Amino acid sequence: MTDTTPIRVAIADDQALLRGSLRALLASEEGIEVLWEASSGPEALSLCAEAVPDVLLLDIRMPGGGGLSALHQIRALHGRSIRILMLTMYEVDEYLRQALSDGADGYLLKDSAPEDLIAAVHGAVRGEPQMSPAVLRTLMASFARGPASARGPASVQGSGVPAVPLLPGEHLTPREYDVLALIAEGLSNEEIERQLVISRATLKTHIAALRRKTGVNDRVKLALLGVAAQVGTPGCADTWADGGS
Repeated sequence: MTDTTPIRVAIADDQALLRGSLRALLASEEGIEVLWEASSGPEALSLCAEAVPDVLLLDIRMPGGGGLSALHQIRALHGRSIRILMLTMYEVDEYLRQALSDGADGYLLKDSAPEDLIAAVHGAVRGEPQMSPAVLRTLMASFARGPASARGPASVQGSGVPAVPLLPGEHLTPREYDVLALIAEGLSNEEIERQLVISRATLKTHIAALRRKTGVNDRVKLALLGVAAQVGTPGCADTWADGGS
């Protein structure tokens, strides 16, 4: 996609008023084109076959076919060619981890600020994880409250993150650990580059190494792995440097 090519966005939500508001907001933004609207998961799946969007805003709960079913089917048919951002009214519900496991590129609250929604669309196109700050905070608090056996880099149940995040003999370098910690905080590539004072090429090298060593290719799942492993907490860096033992 070139700088002059508009980002093609589609909206799937059963609330007509919300769909109209989202369409008006997105259509008013230079560089964004709204392809279509759908009121159910099956309709969104059908429309994706007719006009493939770059980004799909998908309500996680809809009568007549919810967002999770549509997410699973769209991924099966279109792979990663469509960036899918799940929409919800709740900070965290029982579908969050399932959505991430099925390949969602982000999880946004419907009451997100307009500028945050626009930024999420642009970030999704760049392949960056998009998660409302309130959702990320609640996730982190959830893991922090969990039993000791559920913390650390051992597992992220229900998220699609492997039970053993590091391959045998692998370990994270201090810089890779720093990158993972910032990804877990939800920072964009540009923000990570500024904070660590590194180039885009260097950052891509570190992210590629993280994906190889953890076996996690999806950036949202990589962020979730960092949250679950509590990167950035005292003593965690040493654990990861020892290969996650």
